[in-house]
Amino acid sequence: RRSKTGGFYLASHFDALTRVDMGACGTEKGGFGGFGKGRVPTNSHGDVHIFTPDGLAYDFQDGGEYTLAASADGLVEVQTRQTIHADDPSVSSNTAVAIRFGTDVLEFYSDKEGQRTYFAGQLIELPGRDSASGPELLLGNGGVVLFDGDGKSGPRYLITSPDGSFTARVNMYAQFLNVGVSASQGTYSGLIGNIDGNPRNDMLARNGTELICPPADGPQLVRFGDSWRVTVEETLLRAELDESLVAVATEISTGRRISVEAAAVEALQTSITSMKATGSVEVSVIVALLTSTYQVNEDVATDVVIRLFEERGVTSVTDTIDVTTVTEVVEVYEERREVRTVETLDIKVRAKAQRICEASGVTDQLALANCVLDTAATQNEAFVDSSISFQEVIIELPSELRHVGTSVSNPLAPEALLRSEQVIEIIGSADVVPTFEELTTLVQQVRTEEVLVTETIEERIVTQVSSDITSTVDQGACAEVGGLQTP
Repeated sequence: RRSKTGGFYLASHFDALTRVDMGACGTEKGGFGGFGKGRVPTNSHGDVHIFTPDGLAYDFQDGGEYTLAASADGLVEVQTRQTIHADDPSVSSNTAVAIRFGTDVLEFYSDKEGQRTYFAGQLIELPGRDSASGPELLLGNGGVVLFDGDGKSGPRYLITSPDGSFTARVNMYAQFLNVGVSASQGTYSGLIGNIDGNPRNDMLARNGTELICPPADGPQLVRFGDSWRVTVEETLLRAELDESLVAVATEISTGRRISVEAAAVEALQTSITSMKATGSVEVSVIVALLTSTYQVNEDVATDVVIRLFEERGVTSVTDTIDVTTVTEVVEVYEERREVRTVETLDIKVRAKAQRICEASGVTDQLALANCVLDTAATQNEAFVDSSISFQEVIIELPSELRHVGTSVSNPLAPEALLRSEQVIEIIGSADVVPTFEELTTLVQQVRTEEVLVTETIEERIVTQVSSDITSTVDQGACAEVGGLQTP
């Protein structure tokens, strides 16, 4: 993909690599490296779990479009579209992926509209089990698409570069897809690291602005992920372009990339809520705050701000918003975007999800931890199939070649899973397997209880504050002067 000014849009990033000490975080062995042999693990799977070819595991659950992997020579690139779940905004899953070899671009989509594939912008049918043309499709520049069997809810494909040095995997499921990459040579960067066998240098931000030594903390993980966002000019997912997912703002003072929605919330926090402002503010003022701090198109900024407040009746840039409403919207946004980990799940929900995953044959520590989180968050059986597929390859990788990527959550730790006796105490003996309907009912019940508890706490706080104010105010503190009440 070429930038507006011509040339590979990541050329400056790979130029910057010459000035980065890639050994600054140390060296460890990890992952499969150039594993090959068609056994390509799904490096970006579920909602959304990243497991780099160098063996670094971390969750990245934000929404948008990202560079998963790109080669320094500009000949290979993989981009993913992560869509936030409507029912649980704290998690997301891949709903599209684009794979480019030279000028050939193959796009896969799997969402509520079904499963679709495009080549060079045109809708196509890929080879399947009963294809008359056989299991392979030859791309224009010599790349090959190989049908790799059917899962429970969609086909699986391996896509190999013309020289055979790079292979991508795409596993299709109902309303999402998983993506994997493997390379035997070359220099790469992106969300899945650089495929050099060392997990310690996988978290390199775009343009070499920061090399994060894992495990990364929450803010570091956000900065790393945001740096790999692609813009509307850079996206390869053009057959079904979604400009809201590639609305990217760049912080003027630092060059940091961030979604325009997140930038709007940051601007509100910095200039309004943290200052304990009162009164009201026009949408146009919020847009001005946003565009003065971030490099972002004014029309895009306006659309995002209006969308952020549309549930509160905002429809125009001339509308006025009460500061109390601004504060509420910011708080709701932060709550929705809280990181979801297995530790944050209700223990009964967690136990039911773990029993379902184990009964389905998911036993590998990492695959099982991911399965529990995905199943509990979505109540979608396809995510169990996703974990089984991931396990088919990852189970061959020794534990010493797996490494934790973030301090926010450690799916490799024993405590990421409930002990057998805990699950038995909550669910019953091993032959008792909850249905997905039972899991869904429990999740809805827990959410209802959480809302009731929150409302009760808020009511008590308001009552206590009102009581405190009444008891501390001197009712005779105002003197009457000329008919006026003055303090």
